[in-house]
Amino acid sequence: GAFSWIEAGQQSYDEFSFGVEFGSLEYASIAEEFGVSGFAVESAEEFEPQLRAAVETDGPALVDVPTQPLPDLDDVPVNWLDPEE
Repeated sequence: GAFSWIEAGQQSYDEFSFGVEFGSLEYASIAEEFGVSGFAVESAEEFEPQLRAAVETDGPALVDVPTQPLPDLDDVPVNWLDPEE
């Protein structure tokens, strides 16, 4: 995993990124360690049942939904980071 938007911003300045690449993290498990109900989605079929379970939970809940990283940072519109544009 990666913080792709942060990485895109870093690379827009000098084609270098730091501190944005991570291994696989289980955010639902991390939430549970902080006392928050955590739900992990492993497939599209699991999304609705897990979201319903999270909504029906008393208190805060986190739903971990996997996403794909940005395919090519050169195609990301980050011109908002350039004060001269």
